[in-house]
Amino acid sequence: MDREVARHVIRASFRSFGELTDLLPLLKAQCDPEEYKVLAKMIASIGAEASLTLNKHVFAAFPGLEDEFQASIDKYGRIL
Repeated sequence: MDREVARHVIRASFRSFGELTDLLPLLKAQCDPEEYKVLAKMIASIGAEASLTLNKHVFAAFPGLEDEFQASIDKYGRIL
């Protein structure tokens, strides 16, 4: 994979987790507390897994890429 594809992978990873995170208010409003608790933990686990495996692998292969994404988060509050 080249650097541009690596950027695409990281963006997709963050977008996917963002989509799941966006579900939390709906789930909290529509599910009973125990079900919500289980689902929220599953969503958190998915985010942690992506960060610890996929993102870590891509960032290790492309030095400076993590800093590039962090700079975007610091400046805009999100990845552009």
